[in-house]
Amino acid sequence: VVCGRNAAVRRRLASRDWAAEHPGLSVVVRGFVGDMETWLGAADVLLTKAGPGTIAEAAALGVPVTDHSWADMWLNMTARQLGLPPHETLVQLKALAKVL
Repeated sequence: VVCGRNAAVRRRLASRDWAAEHPGLSVVVRGFVGDMETWLGAADVLLTKAGPGTIAEAAALGVPVTDHSWADMWLNMTARQLGLPPHETLVQLKALAKVL
């Protein structure tokens, strides 16, 4: 996980016991890196709120991209706090959008 210059997110993610939460998953948490192309090339997927340059770089390296807005992530966090499956919140948002 590359967090850029967001030290609070880096500390929060680094403090989690990923091995206990997700056995078999290997997680490395970094702040800003100067060799993003190396990290991106080693990634299985890019979960991001990225600009077009990062998305183009991922595409050039053949890395799948899932781009999320802050609203998407906020909905997922809210769903988790309420004990709902994250996809349930997104389904409800889509239903509301159809009504509007």
